Amino acid sequence: TTSALQIRAADKAYHVKRLRLADGVPISVDDAWYPQAIAPGLDAHDLTQSIYTLLRTEYGQTIDRAEQSIGAISSDGELARVLGVPSGTPLLAFDRVAFAGATRVEHSYSWYRSDRYQVQMTVTETADASEVSDVRQSEYAGQDGSHRGRTTGTVTRRSVTVTARDERARMSADDE
Repeated sequence: TTSALQIRAADKAYHVKRLRLADGVPISVDDAWYPQAIAPGLDAHDLTQSIYTLLRTEYGQTIDRAEQSIGAISSDGELARVLGVPSGTPLLAFDRVAFAGATRVEHSYSWYRSDRYQVQMTVTETADASEVSDVRQSEYAGQDGSHRGRTTGTVTRRSVTVTARDERARMSADDE
């Protein structure tokens, strides 16, 4: 985390761990760090709401991009218990560094239930040498897909732009 946030080991940071729900059912665990120098007094705020909104309105730190990797892991005892799934259940694992301009504002790990969250990508060839992908992430609230939230964006080799769409299945914590 110190390397991801480009802070020294002696620098203070807030550690925020949250369970996210969709329609009252666990969907993910977020484990994030925020440098204290970026958001002094962060712990005095209501952290059940959008932390990205709080960073923007209270600290002038608007998250405008993130570098993120996605992998798969097997749930262990603690993650399985908190997410309400059997041990060994596949989870999607996200490792993200969020930026406000050139400033590294957040380093987070998130683990999503693979039965309630999906990442879809469409890769297309372009006229130039860079690869462009259209990315769609969806949360599923029911087997019939009747409640779903979507985030779409464009991925290139060097940057990610994400824009939000209608979300009918609301999460109890951060939407970011």
